[in-house]
Amino acid sequence: MDVSPQILVRQCLACGETFTITHGEMQFFTERARESERAWVLPARCLPCRQARRRANQVIVPDDGDVVLRCCDCGASFDFRSRDRVYFASQGYCYPRRCSNCRPRR
Repeated sequence: MDVSPQILVRQCLACGETFTITHGEMQFFTERARESERAWVLPARCLPCRQARRRANQVIVPDDGDVVLRCCDCGASFDFRSRDRVYFASQGYCYPRRCSNCRPRR
């Protein structure tokens, strides 16, 4: 899929502000879609809202190194243990986005 060199202007779903998607960003998302063999989707939220959404789904508990994550499907909190974080990092995986109840449904 060849992306024409243009700038797209979109309205953020979260805050309603307009934001631009440059040609370079379109190429990045196209390449990322090819690598993951998923449909090509441009972001629907501006960068600050995307970052805030990521932070809202990840809360670090500092006392024992475990992380409490929030499921992107059902919203339930689940523990992501420090030994699991080490394994995921060593394999180059991202943190899980779904709880154990929602994973089989995907």
